Amino acid sequence: MPNQPKTPKRGFRIPTDLYEAAQAKAAVEGRTVSDVVRDALTRYVQDVNDSTHGMGSQDSTGSA
Repeated sequence: MPNQPKTPKRGFRIPTDLYEAAQAKAAVEGRTVSDVVRDALTRYVQDVNDSTHGMGSQDSTGSA
């Protein structure tokens, strides 16, 4: 899409099987792996922000 603003490319290592599985699932959903990663990182950062404001004090069982 030539009119979309470009974002800087980032590099990271990921196992081939995980990347291929992500590509396949994203394609079924009509998305790109970049879309999936952006969404996941957005949620991750939001979770971090929430936990620094006292909202992330639950343990792995969901209890406070």
